[in-house]
Amino acid sequence: MMSTQSPYLPISSSPYSLHLLVNQAEFRVQYPYPPRRQILLILTPRPLCPSFKSPAEVTMSQTHPHILRRIQEAKDKKLETLDLSYRTTGIKLSQVPPELCELNQLKQLDLRGQAVAVLPEAMLSLQNLTHLDLRGVALASLPNWLKKAKSLNSLGFWWRKPTPPAEWVQKFGCLQLEFYGTYLTSLPNWLIQLNNLISLDLHGNGLTELPNWLAQLTNLTSLSISNNKITSLPDGLAQLINLTALELRATNLITLPDWLVQLTNLTSFSISNNNLTSLPTWMGQFTNLTHLDLSGTNLTGLSDWLIQLTSLTSLDLSYNYITTLPSWLAELHSLTVLDLRGNKLTALPNEFAQLINLTSLHLSYNSLTTLPLWLAELHSLTVLDLRGNKLIKLPNELTQLTNLINLDLSNNKLVVLPSKLGQLTNLTNLDVSRNKLIILPDGLRNLTNLTALDLCRNELIILPNELGQLNSLTALNLSYNSLTALPDGLGQLINLKALYLYENPILTPPLEVLGLDSWGKANVENFRNYFRQLQEAGVENLYEAKLLIIGEAGAGKTTLVNKIINSKYQLDQHLASTEGIDVVKWSFDMTDGQIFRVNIWDFGGQEIYHATHQFFLTKRSLYVLVADMRKEDTDFHYWLNVVSLLSNNSPLLIIKNEKQNRQFEINEPQLRGQFSHFKATLATNLANNRGLAPIVDNIKHYISHLSHVGDALPKTWVNVRQALERDPRPYISLDTYLELCRQHGFKRLEDKLQLSDYLHDLGICLHFQSDPLLKQTVILKPQWGTDAVYRVLDNDQVINNFGRFTLDDLAAIWHEEAYARKRDELLRLMINFQLCYEIPNSRGAYIAPQLLTKIQPTYPWDETDNLILRYTYDFMPKGILLRFFVAMHPFIADQAQVWRSGVVLVKDETQAEVIETYGRREIRIRVAGRHKRDFLTIIAHEMDKIHRSFNRLKYQTLIPCNCDQCRGSQDPHFYDYDRLRTRLANQRYEVECDKSYQMVNVRSLIDDVTGGGYRPDSFGHSSGEDRIRNIKQRRLQHLKEKAAQYGLSVPSEIVMEIDDLEDELK
Repeated sequence: MMSTQSPYLPISSSPYSLHLLVNQAEFRVQYPYPPRRQILLILTPRPLCPSFKSPAEVTMSQTHPHILRRIQEAKDKKLETLDLSYRTTGIKLSQVPPELCELNQLKQLDLRGQAVAVLPEAMLSLQNLTHLDLRGVALASLPNWLKKAKSLNSLGFWWRKPTPPAEWVQKFGCLQLEFYGTYLTSLPNWLIQLNNLISLDLHGNGLTELPNWLAQLTNLTSLSISNNKITSLPDGLAQLINLTALELRATNLITLPDWLVQLTNLTSFSISNNNLTSLPTWMGQFTNLTHLDLSGTNLTGLSDWLIQLTSLTSLDLSYNYITTLPSWLAELHSLTVLDLRGNKLTALPNEFAQLINLTSLHLSYNSLTTLPLWLAELHSLTVLDLRGNKLIKLPNELTQLTNLINLDLSNNKLVVLPSKLGQLTNLTNLDVSRNKLIILPDGLRNLTNLTALDLCRNELIILPNELGQLNSLTALNLSYNSLTALPDGLGQLINLKALYLYENPILTPPLEVLGLDSWGKANVENFRNYFRQLQEAGVENLYEAKLLIIGEAGAGKTTLVNKIINSKYQLDQHLASTEGIDVVKWSFDMTDGQIFRVNIWDFGGQEIYHATHQFFLTKRSLYVLVADMRKEDTDFHYWLNVVSLLSNNSPLLIIKNEKQNRQFEINEPQLRGQFSHFKATLATNLANNRGLAPIVDNIKHYISHLSHVGDALPKTWVNVRQALERDPRPYISLDTYLELCRQHGFKRLEDKLQLSDYLHDLGICLHFQSDPLLKQTVILKPQWGTDAVYRVLDNDQVINNFGRFTLDDLAAIWHEEAYARKRDELLRLMINFQLCYEIPNSRGAYIAPQLLTKIQPTYPWDETDNLILRYTYDFMPKGILLRFFVAMHPFIADQAQVWRSGVVLVKDETQAEVIETYGRREIRIRVAGRHKRDFLTIIAHEMDKIHRSFNRLKYQTLIPCNCDQCRGSQDPHFYDYDRLRTRLANQRYEVECDKSYQMVNVRSLIDDVTGGGYRPDSFGHSSGEDRIRNIKQRRLQHLKEKAAQYGLSVPSEIVMEIDDLEDELK
């Protein structure tokens, strides 16, 4: 599957999931089971308004403890049925656990969707096994030992070959065969020989028609031809009278053939997402149906033949155009699941109060403004989905639904929640995100069974300390509120695994303590430790900040630094430009007598340093942009954009250095309108100190009012910080640091490491705890490291070699005693900063990509049937493509086809060309060859990771038109992916091409590039509307656990709910 030298290591795969480890980050392409319409790409790091990933959803090289517990339970209770499928467990198995082979009593075993590549012959010890389900398991072939399994009578498996399986599979009484995603365009005729075939799954292929001989498989009880391009069904299928389940989802059907009425044994029938204009009345004769899926079939109303289907337990009418519901629908008393999502309902019939068996009611994305009081009479409800309506207030009667487990109220207009909400004590998942809540009700503390609580995108200013009483909580989403402090009670949530705080003006605890990742997920352990240490060591406040001086080379930045420290400093006409970064210390007395410490970072302004600024421009700092008014060479928009993007809108002052009293106006009102972090413009002539005093006063004012100033820290932290500051050494060993912490009262290793992590985030020191080499060293003077890095980038030999250097070169560059003993660590520092990469198969040779040649090499390119993807940026920071080179360097063609603005990559008979046009603020990708979509997925994933590292980066993802004129063109019309997705959300399925003026199917546009559902964060990053996934994932996990209780006979309504949720999570 993957080259062993590739950084993209397959952790596991199955027909339903491909799980990759990509440069120590994971992503998973997941296909819903049972299959429905689309594919899901789960990426980590997490989305912007984040999702909660179940702790169980991990892939283990060794058997997961949860799996071992299930096996042990089966052994202790002598269970005859065991479900270890991925759908149920949420855990990927790379091998069959040896302990499984000890369950001699097992009769039924389900391993669907697991990543097992080989079935061990030891499984023959399961002598009583009669049913084995391997569907979704990507076996290279069926092991021959299966034919020796004497008791085995029923076998399900995924077959990916055009040739038939071994003849011995016909010995089984029941065969379940899956052909999902094998790119079949026609059915192999050897299928007709499988008289024992009872289940055939053909979904997700390229079939355009079905052969007549399929009707001879008369033992079939289940048939799926979903997600093909079949517009009609052969009449002969009427002979399949034993069918109990028939799936015709997304098959381009316009009408249903009348002969279907003969399939009277059907209990499950799905015709969702077709182009039907009406439904035949004879469907009322399907009186055995328990599950009927009519979603996405363009219905505007319901026909009264539905009333005849009295056995229905699950009815899906979602994503149609229904405005009113008939009262007679309430006569379907057996219904337990009713799905009405995505219609145009404004009210519900009062008669629905009779549906007392309902356990799941889905009303999301309608136009409900109020809820009927009779809703409180549906006491069996465990799932109530009301998201995406127009609810302003909830009736108190809603709190009488005491069996509710999942309640989704998100995306409404709620200002308050019912005061008696605490009565819903069985709730495990509560989603009230995207409302207008200002406070939370006191009763919330009583929801002690809650495992997931989503409060994202409200207007909360304060949280009650009583939230700490929700002891079962594992996931809490507080992103996009107005919280400035978190109550220490949250530190008591011992089961909390995921805490999201993106876009809150939090001052306490310090953001560096919270350790938020790029999507706002906090380090929960650090959070708990912080509050514990405050209690143990006492509190001391921090009065310290960073001042960053930026601007073009020769603007006078270093002179300004010297003047700030000593106004009597005399200008040095021969002062050399700063190379890299200089760091100096400054302090002043605050009005209350408190000493304020400032770390001034003076940045070199040469073009070569611009791409590396991103690693040092930190949040919660004050920025000073120095402009030489004599040269008039300062690009204010560039610098203001850079600071906004990389520092989370830290305040910025513009200093006009009016050399020789040369004055120049800048359009200050315009800049203020564009950049909210731009605070003031001040002018000076540093030769005579004109204007210097106001500059220093403004710097003192803005830096002392930064949000983090006065942070409450444990006293032990402040004491160690001061000791490190006094230490003259550029670096110390980790052991030395840990001993210093012990001397100042630290007792726990995790507390010592938390402090070094905090100081690292502030830029006070550097400690890369996750790097095996660098973690052994604590760099006390970051300037020591940056000086070493820039010595390489400024070296004439390295520049003349277009960025290529060797270990011998580094020995010469870093020959001084200050660097000689730490060359390996310094090289690793450059790699961590993505400033260089080692050339594959050239051990000891490296490339610094920002020094590559600017000249594009010549190379052959096949323009036939290319996949094209474009990224365009409102503002394009420098260095995006350079970091991409470092991440993707193993795939660079011949390790030669790379230049400063582009690269050609090669993998598995596939080429990709990635070119940056900085002047147009664009990166264009085109892919040719055998595995275009797979390679594009990997490339886009790397681009997504880089994009996420920037704060508020605004960009568009553009995908090409596939109309007759544009398909195959190198210059097609392009569509903004966000807008396409918005069209789909509003049920607008076609869009016009601006070149041919043809109408084009929106889903096909996306599928052509993404293979049916690739949705990385770049696809839709700017809208943010699909990033609330937490409650739904928890609900999905609950349903999987519930499904496990049924063994291999999971009720269809649960299967359907799981399917729906997996669709929603895309």
